[in-house]
Parts: sequence; structure tokens; C-alpha cells
Amino acid sequence: MRPYELSAALLDAYRRRALSPVEVIRDVLERVAAFEPHIHALYLLAPERALAEARASEARWTRGEPIGSLDGVPRPSRTTSHKRRTEAAGNRGERSRPEP
Repeated sequence: MRPYELSAALLDAYRRRALSPVEVIRDVLERVAAFEPHIHALYLLAPERALAEARASEARWTRGEPIGSLDGVPRPSRTTSHKRRTEAAGNRGERSRPEP
């Protein structure tokens, strides 16, 4: 399945209430927990923030008021500034994991 097809499938499942953004983000976080220690692909991970955002998205879908065309679809942040990345997660300059 192509990424855009997966996004469309998630949005359709949210509309039908067959799946929720909270269920999806929990699954994503489980996969991250399983693989991140081996691949070290993420600079910063904020699971509580991701869950809070998923809960907010779920509430909007429940009211029938999703915002944007991808509300509730997990995606990585594309912030390029180190300072903005760390401050956005409430971390002012410390690395998210120790140096190897």
C-alpha cells in the first residue's frame, strides 16, 4: 500500500468510527519502541505529546469536525531547526538520548 493510500484508508476508518487516532498512535508508538533501539532513526520522541494530540483529534472526529485533510494521520515532524525541535518537545537543548 502506498503512503497516500494508507492515509486515505485511515481517514475513511475515522469517518466510519472503525478506528480512532488514539488506537493508531498507540500502534505507531509500539512499533517505534520495538525498532528505534535498533535503527536510531528518530532525533526526538515525545509519546505523551503524540497521545495528547491523538486524543484531541479523536474528539474532533467524534464531533464530526476534523481539522485539515490529514487530521489524526501520524506523520513525523519536519522541523529543521535543532532549537525549534527541542523546544517544541519541552526540551531546551538536551539530546533526546545519550550519545552512543
